[in-house]
Order: sequence, then structure tokens, then C-alpha cells
Amino acid sequence: MNSLNTFLRQTSMFSRRVKPKKKSSLVRRFQALLICLGVAIYLISVAGFWISSNHVIQSTFKQQTMSWISALVPQAKSLFISQDFSSLSTVEAITQGRGEVGYVRFYAKDGRTIQAELDTGLTSVEAIPTFDADIFKDYTQHQLRVAEPLMQEVSLWPSLIQVSIPIYEETSGDALFVDGSSEVIGYVDIGLCYGAYLGLLVESVLFGSLFISCVFLVAAVAGRQLIQRSLRPLLELREPLDRLARGETDVWVSHEGDEEIVAISNALKSTIGAIKLRDAELRRLADYDSLTGLINKRSFDVVLENERKRVIKEHDSSALFYIDLDQFKYVNDTLGHEAGDRLLVQVAEMLKSRMRSDDVVSRIGGDEFIVLAKSVDREGALEIASAIVKAMCGFVFAEQGKVFNIYCSVGISLLEDNQCTADEVLSNADMACYTAKSQGRNRYFLFEAKAGANSRLDIGWSHRIAQALSNNNFMLHFQPIVQVDESDMPSFEVLLRMLDDDGGIIPPNMFIPIAERFGLLADIDYWVIQRSMEQLNLLNKQGKKVCLYVNLSGQLMDDPDFVERVLELKDELNIDARQMVFELTERAAVASLKAASIKMQKLRNHGFSFAVDDFGSGFSSFSYLKHMPVEFVKIEGEFVERIVDDEIDRAMVKSMIDVAKSCGKKVVAEYVCDENTFKMLVGFGIDYMQGFYIAEPASEPDFDIVVE
Repeated sequence: MNSLNTFLRQTSMFSRRVKPKKKSSLVRRFQALLICLGVAIYLISVAGFWISSNHVIQSTFKQQTMSWISALVPQAKSLFISQDFSSLSTVEAITQGRGEVGYVRFYAKDGRTIQAELDTGLTSVEAIPTFDADIFKDYTQHQLRVAEPLMQEVSLWPSLIQVSIPIYEETSGDALFVDGSSEVIGYVDIGLCYGAYLGLLVESVLFGSLFISCVFLVAAVAGRQLIQRSLRPLLELREPLDRLARGETDVWVSHEGDEEIVAISNALKSTIGAIKLRDAELRRLADYDSLTGLINKRSFDVVLENERKRVIKEHDSSALFYIDLDQFKYVNDTLGHEAGDRLLVQVAEMLKSRMRSDDVVSRIGGDEFIVLAKSVDREGALEIASAIVKAMCGFVFAEQGKVFNIYCSVGISLLEDNQCTADEVLSNADMACYTAKSQGRNRYFLFEAKAGANSRLDIGWSHRIAQALSNNNFMLHFQPIVQVDESDMPSFEVLLRMLDDDGGIIPPNMFIPIAERFGLLADIDYWVIQRSMEQLNLLNKQGKKVCLYVNLSGQLMDDPDFVERVLELKDELNIDARQMVFELTERAAVASLKAASIKMQKLRNHGFSFAVDDFGSGFSSFSYLKHMPVEFVKIEGEFVERIVDDEIDRAMVKSMIDVAKSCGKKVVAEYVCDENTFKMLVGFGIDYMQGFYIAEPASEPDFDIVVE
């Protein structure tokens, strides 16, 4: 424990000692860059100035030296000829005024013996270089005659140049045949120091550097101020950016400053403008229906709740109208979605024009509208509902050369001084609309509390169904479908059963209508499809190849994700699509034939098959059968179970089989309940049969079915 406390204290002390990293500054970076650039330019300039000045000094110095030597050579020649070196006054006179002369030595002809020496004290004895006469051995007679000096730099500091001069004497030859020649009689070695010139150069460089440094310092300070002033508008953008980051869009941005700053400011203003437009669009999408421009369900819920509170507070009453179009799906499937959208827009405009300015019209999805009429009693609500139904009866939708009469069903619910919540009022109007539809459509119905008891019961069942989906309180049963002529893989129809709280079985006719009423059939269908594929996967692993017939509802055909979800399940469970047949009732298929056909064809392309169920129950079965993308036709069981005793049913079943086969479909007969029915269907050329005579549904597929 002590060690832990010591470690924590050390850690705390260390954390206190760690200083936060200093933030970088754009001004300091620019200033450092300018300083480095200035120093580099200065050093390069000084180096160039030094080299060029040194070269000029040396060139000028050498030119002056040559002029001085031309005066020294005759005096030196006289000294060597006379060999009288006791007095060097003449040489001293020549060197006077030339402060760069360090020493003058006179060497004998052998180049080693010093015959005379003049030392000015500029050069120490140790610094005087050794003279070597061999450097003139390659000289020509002309070079000796003109006494051409040889200059060489001995050291850079103290800047000593050694000047060596051969002294010659002319000798005479034969006047007729031999030219005169030059003979070296001695050498003069001179040391010249031009350090004084370099000293002046150094002083000039130092003075210039000091002056430039002062100028550079002033320029750096002025440059920093200039940079700060130039970047100040950029720093001023920090506040609007911070406000923008906090979600504020009412931000003002200055457009002053240099061209680059103005460009950044303009870009920021453009960004702010785009964000404002986006926010406005998002608010519009959040509160309004993008197609009709009416407020959406989310906004309407707020309006309805506020109106409910007002009604209670002021002891008033208002009315809520739930409107559902009766022919919208037919128009949508016949003419396409674009025509359906135009129909919805026209209906929305018609409803808005019929209602008062204080009333609220909303589209809550699909072909469903809601109207809230404020300060309306029961009689007034009935009058408004009647007017809406009459207006829709007189409404004509013309599209693509066709004319459609669009009707509607209206459910009415009153907002009165009671304890109903907004959701309950909306649910009551929805149930009233459903009642109006069930009574024949193109009418209205007022929700009454007593009459709503059954509807309340339906709501309870809907919650029960949703809970069963969540808790897997459903189970599958399998009824065999036998093939008459060929020996194909065994086939079974998948039948759904619901379990009650005690584990008992609830038949489909108890919960399917309620599930359809509350839009739960699609979820049930997906549950059945997934469990059926899981069963296929299990049977395949056991080496039992079967084909399952799975029923689909019309609601599933309205789901845009239907095809993708089925294919995802197929790939996930590794199912052969040829082992599954989807059954779709004739009414569901015809109700949305175009949309259903497209989805069916996509799945058929992946190997799935389709069957039209309850064939014969529709009023136009034969006309639609030709265009349905199905492989199987299942005849409505009510016809099949009476073919032995009823001649009309017998003739209808036979004609259905003949027509289906002429369309290239295989035919399945349901409700085969006895041997006579079985034999009669065989005589009609039926392909498949199922019913209690063959086998009853069971919780597991029965592979031991024998029918004779």
C-alpha cells in the first residue's frame, strides 16, 4: 500500500512538472523563415564580397609591384656588377613609401649565398621562406633579359607574397656569327605583405555587417508587425468558426484584408450559406412531407397533442379525420409510381382547398391522410366527413389518356373534454376508417366508445402477435403435397401456428386477419421464410432433399427490400432456391400485379419458384393467369372438396386444370378429403394433391406417405 501511494505521488509530481506544449504561431514561423533566409543571403553576400575584394586587392597589388620592380632591377644590377653591397641607400630610397615591403635579400650567383639584406621588420625571420634558384632553370634568354619576376603566395596570413627576380648581365659573342646572350649574376628575393589591405577589408566587412545587422533587425521588427497586421483578419475568423462549430449559423464574416484572406472569408461565407440551406432543408424534411408539402406524422403528433390540451383547457371539441384512398394501389400498379405520386399531390391540394385556414392537413404515409378540424362538434364532424367523401366522389384523375374516379374511406374520432391521449384519438380514427372500409368503402364512420370495444380487443391481439414474434411463440407445421405421375423430391406446404401462454395452438384464422389489419403480416412472413430455410438446411444436412411451399402475404409484396432480404437469407443459410416455392394468393397477386411480377421474376432468376394460391376465387382469374410469372397453380379448396357431389364445381375444377396446363403451369389441388375426390382429380390430369386424405399437417415432415 505504501509503495502504491509513493508511486501515485511520484506520478502526480511528474504530471505537474510536465508543461503543456506551447502552441505554434504562424507569425513566428514566418519570422523565423525570413530570419533564416536573410542570414543565408547575408553569408552568401559576405563570402562573395570577400572573394571578389581579395581578388581585386591581389590583382592591384601585383600590378603595383611590377611597376615598383621595374625601378628596382637596374639598381640591383649595378650592385651585383660592382659587388659593393656596403651601402643600400639606393635600394632603401626605392622602398621608401612602400609599407608592404617586408624584406629584400640579394643572393649570389649560386642562389644560396646572401650578399646583402634589407629587413623592414614587417616579417619575422621564421616567416621568411627559403629561396630556391632552381625555379629559374627553365627560364628562356628572353625571360632572363627582361628580368621577369616570379610571384608566389606563401601564406594567406600574414598574407606574404614572395617575389623572386633573376639579375642578368649581357655577354658579347662573335659579331658576325654569334648573338649576344644573358648570364645570371645574382638574384633578388623580396617579401611583400599585403595584410594591411586585408585588414582594411576585414574592417569594412565588419562595419558593413554591423550596419546590415541593424538594418536587418529593424526589418525583422517591422516585418513581424507587417505579418501580424496582414494575418489579423485571419485570426479574426476564429470567432465565427468557433460559433459555427457550436451550431450557430447566424455568423458575420468580415471581407476585408489581403486577397488571400478575402478568398478564405468568401469561402467561409459560402460554407455558412450552404449550411443554412442544408439546415432549412433538413427542418423542412423533418416537419413536412417531401411529396405533397403537407406536414408529416412527426409534426402532426405535436399539433394533435397541443390541440388535445387546448380542448381540455377550454372545454371545447375538435374532430380528427383518418382518410384512406380506395383506388390508389390500382392506379399505382397500373400507371406506375410517378402517376401515383401525382395523384397524391392532387388529393393533397384538394383537401387543403376544402378545409378552413385553421384546420391542419397531414399525409402520414402511403395513401393515408389526416385532417384535424378545430372547434367542431359531433354534427359538424359528420358534415365535414360527408363533404370529404362527396368531394372525392367528384374528383377525377386523368393520366395517360385514362380517367379514374378516386374514392376514399374516412374514419372520425372526436377530441373532447376527456382523458383520451393523442395516440388513442388517432388510433380510434384509424379503427373507424377500417370499419368504413369493411362496410363497403366510399363512406365514413364515427368512432363510438362502446362500438370500439372489439377494436380495442384487436389492439390487444396486435400486441400479442408482436410479442409472439419477439419471443418465437410461433411454430411450423408441414402438410405433404404428393405428385401424381412423377417421382420427384417430397414436397410439403409450410403452415403457421401460434402458441398461447399455456403452449396450446392458436389457428391462423384467429390472428392472421388482425395481423393484416395492423400491418404485421410482413414480419410474420419473414419469420416463416427464415424458419423454413433453417428447416431445409437441417434436412439437407441429414441427406433428406425436400421442397417446401411457403405462403406469402400481399403486404410483403409492398416491401421494397423483399427480394434482397430473401436472397440474403438464402446465402446465409446455404439453401438451394429450387427447394422452395413461394405461394401468393390470387387476390394479393392481382392487387399489385405489376410490382409483384417484377419481384417474383427477380427471385425466379435465382432459382425460386412461385405458385398462385386459391386460384378461382377471383373474378378474372383466367385473364390474369396468362401473365402471372408462376410455375404452379393451387386451385381454391372450396371447389375441390365438392367436385364429387356438385357438377358445377366439377366442371369448374376441370376447366381450371385445362386452362392452367395450357398456360404451361403445374396444378395442385387442395382439400383432397377422400378417395373418390383423389381418383377423380387423377382422371382430370392433376399434377399434385394435398389434403387430409393424404396426410394431416404435422410438426415434422412425414416421409412415409403412401397413397394408392
